[in-house]
Amino acid sequence: MTRFLIFFLMFFLIFSLSEKVSAEDFSLIIENLRNEYRVPGVAVALVEEGEITFIQGLGYKDLQGEEPVTPDTVFQVASISKPVAAIGFMLLVQEGKWSLDSPVQNYLQSWELPENEYGLAGITLRRVLSHTAGLGPGGYIGYRSEQEKPELIEALEGTAKGSRGVKIVGKPGEEFRYAGGGYTVLEMALQDSTGRDFGEFMKAEVLDPLGMQSSTYDWDANMGSRLATPYSVYDGVLTNYLFTERAAAGLYSTAGDLAIFLKYLLDIYEQKTDPGLEGIFYPVGDGYGLGLQVIELPDGRTLVGHGGSNRGWKANMLLIPEDAAGIVILTNSDRGLPFFRDLTNYWLVLQGTDYEISTPGRVMMYFIDLYQRIGLWFLRL
Repeated sequence: MTRFLIFFLMFFLIFSLSEKVSAEDFSLIIENLRNEYRVPGVAVALVEEGEITFIQGLGYKDLQGEEPVTPDTVFQVASISKPVAAIGFMLLVQEGKWSLDSPVQNYLQSWELPENEYGLAGITLRRVLSHTAGLGPGGYIGYRSEQEKPELIEALEGTAKGSRGVKIVGKPGEEFRYAGGGYTVLEMALQDSTGRDFGEFMKAEVLDPLGMQSSTYDWDANMGSRLATPYSVYDGVLTNYLFTERAAAGLYSTAGDLAIFLKYLLDIYEQKTDPGLEGIFYPVGDGYGLGLQVIELPDGRTLVGHGGSNRGWKANMLLIPEDAAGIVILTNSDRGLPFFRDLTNYWLVLQGTDYEISTPGRVMMYFIDLYQRIGLWFLRL
């Protein structure tokens, strides 16, 4: 189906006499967009009026065996790892063990932030969570599954092959600078201050209590039968890149589990649970709160969420808390960006707003892929 026909169908459904688009019609839109962008597999979940009303897998989790994506299919969710990890960090604040405005260095024992011209006092939890602490690097590329992953301290120091050490790249509090490295610092701080492994802590304190039984920060080979296969823009099979930097990029999950997480965020917003965590919905700098992107829509409502982009995986998760409405979109392909852009924008129209998200287009994806391949060749990864 051509792009024109897809959008004609979208707007026909939106402006039809029915008050609500049916699950069948929504599935048709998903499938047509999936075919338009040739995305192997997708999983989508919807939250409406505070309840999970739609979870569906379409396409293939593995093209060779034509294994279908199901609601139980597991995906890497890349930087969506951050808002989930942020809840774990905020629980330590809620328990009085951490303070949002204390230097993060206070909670580190086995590693120290690099000395710099700005000092360490301004690198606080609030600023790290909101990407205003002046830290780098921005993101991580992962490690091949057959490669020995470095220890967390090696990742922080940048001493292992393929690792990017944490650096002070700007004055804390001066500007927004997206930094996955900051979340790696918090991962170490959590382990140092609690004496617990980050993955174990998140499972026991966040994932299991919420009922996110198919989610983990620790890759388990037994999960392999449920894990989708990641693909490049050329449909080449990619390895399951692993991450020492789990808080920043290492979460595995399903569309249904992330819909559960959206419901939990709604409860926080309505202060039905975990009072004190509602601060995550308020921006600190340049539209970013404590783990969540925070956008004011043209009509005054709030849009919060996070996207994710690892090699072979593209994802998006959004929530309009005032309407108790949310969407989760997971894909197993580097062609997933324009797919989730169009599906997200369609969903936003359904929510009565003309706000649109933007991502690199179809042509730009190939330039991004070439750029990554050249960089990885130099790193020999």
